[in-house]
Amino acid sequence: EVTNLVEQVEAWLRSSIQRQLSDKHQDGWWAAIPTDIRRRGERRYRVACEEFGKRRAGPAHSTDWLSFGDLVKVLAAFEPAAWRHCLDSTTDKTPEVQRVLLGIKSFRDTRVAHMQSGGPTSSEIKRLLGLADRLCELLRPQDYMLSASFRSATECSLLPVK
Repeated sequence: EVTNLVEQVEAWLRSSIQRQLSDKHQDGWWAAIPTDIRRRGERRYRVACEEFGKRRAGPAHSTDWLSFGDLVKVLAAFEPAAWRHCLDSTTDKTPEVQRVLLGIKSFRDTRVAHMQSGGPTSSEIKRLLGLADRLCELLRPQDYMLSASFRSATECSLLPVK
């Protein structure tokens, strides 16, 4: 399902960023997040505590309090080596990855988080799948090429023989 794909990308980004920051800054990882982004997360945490109580809200220092857009901004602030390590990328940091993530965020915002009328169209779903595919291609081109070759061979073997 499309919603599941978006949720998986967001969860992957959250855990990757938190792991990268924890590896580099240990217990002080939350303070390493740019101030404006960290303050927005702290504000979301306070609201959750008021609504559900601290116990149900969970830990104060968690990427769960950052929006998808915040996560993309934190990622953009990483130095190139940290960026590569965070995303397990075999390529250098590029603006194209940022554009792809923002495209996925846009779909998430309009079609998942704030459901606009009627749900996503076929062309919007195809665009999202294309963005997810492009993200894989940008981050790990060698693996992507192997995967594309495998998918192509598999598709051919699944075609009916005449």
